[in-house]
Amino acid sequence: METRPTLTTKAYTIILTYQTRDIPSATLHIPVSELYPGKEEDFVKQYKAKKGPLYADWRKKRPEIIRKDLERRRKTVPERITI
Repeated sequence: METRPTLTTKAYTIILTYQTRDIPSATLHIPVSELYPGKEEDFVKQYKAKKGPLYADWRKKRPEIIRKDLERRRKTVPERITI
């Protein structure tokens, strides 16, 4: 997703949604500038084309990002609820 924090500045954000059986679905907003500082435009072109070294790197990072978020969310879920 492309946004414009100022009229002359572009910012890109990846919106990643995932779902598991044990935890409700989640949506992550990941700034491209945090993943690939200085290479945002190149990444966006490769992402749209679904090929290139930055896109291949993203495909490797995506499961890691989901795994970290799942671990964080599972820590906050109670193991047992008593009513």
